Amino acid sequence: MSNGPVNMFWTGGWDSTFRMLQLVIIEEKRVQPYFIVRSQGSVGFEISAMLGIRAALLRKFPDAKERLLPTRFINNREIICNGEIHKLMKYLQKESKLADQYRYLSAFCEQNDIYDMELSVEKSINYKHRVFDLIKKNLDFSDNKISRSSIHNGSEQFNRQVYELFKYFRFPITKITKSEMREIAIQNDFEDILLMTWFCATPKKGEPCGFCGPCVMNIKENQSFRIPFFRKVLSKIHMPVRVFYRNHIKYGSLNKIITRTKP
Repeated sequence: MSNGPVNMFWTGGWDSTFRMLQLVIIEEKRVQPYFIVRSQGSVGFEISAMLGIRAALLRKFPDAKERLLPTRFINNREIICNGEIHKLMKYLQKESKLADQYRYLSAFCEQNDIYDMELSVEKSINYKHRVFDLIKKNLDFSDNKISRSSIHNGSEQFNRQVYELFKYFRFPITKITKSEMREIAIQNDFEDILLMTWFCATPKKGEPCGFCGPCVMNIKENQSFRIPFFRKVLSKIHMPVRVFYRNHIKYGSLNKIITRTKP
C-alpha cells in the first residue's frame, strides 16, 4: 500500500464512520473520504451527519484535523458507467440481487483509476448482507482485496464477474460485527461520535422510519436502540410481511411468473 491517504467511501453511516474513526484515531492514518451524491431523500441527513461527526471528532481529537482530509463530493450523474460494468451488474443482480449502487461505485473508481478504495462491509450475523455473502469466500486478507486466484474456485464464471466488479475495492472490516465496532469505539473513547451516524434510507419527520432496509438491518444486528420505540414495534410486526414479499414476490417465484406473463 502507498504512503498516501487511505481512499474510502464515507456515507455518514455506522460502518464507514467506524472505519474512518479507526483509521484516524487508532491507526493515525490520513484519510481521503469520498461521498456520492444521489437524488435520494436520505442524502441531506447523511451529509449533515458527516458534518456533525467531523466537527465532534476535531473537538475531541484536535490532532485528527491533519489526518481527515476534506470530503470529495461527486454527483452520480457525472459518473460514466461503461458497458462492461453494466454487463457485470446485470449478471450479478440476476444471481444475487445486488444493490444498484455498486454500479456507480465501481464506475467511479474505474473512471478515476482507483484500485484501493475502501468499502466498509461489515461481518453480518443476523442479516443477509449480499456483498458480504458474495465476497467472504474470495477475500485475500493480506490486502483485503478479492483474490484473482478465487476465480477458479467453484463457479468460475460467477467468481470472475465478482472479481471484475469488486477489483477496485478493499474490504477492511469484514471480520467485525456492528456490536464489536461499538465495543472498540467504547474502548477508544469515540462511541459518542459513532452514535452520531445516520442510516435510514426513507426518514419520517427527521427520524428513522423503522421499515427501510437499513432500519431492518439495524434491528436485526442489535442496533434497534437507534430507532424510535413506536416505529420499532411496528417494524417488528411488519417484518414477516416484508420477508414474504421479498422472498416470494419481489425476488421469488411469483415475480418470475408475473414477468413471464407480461405482454
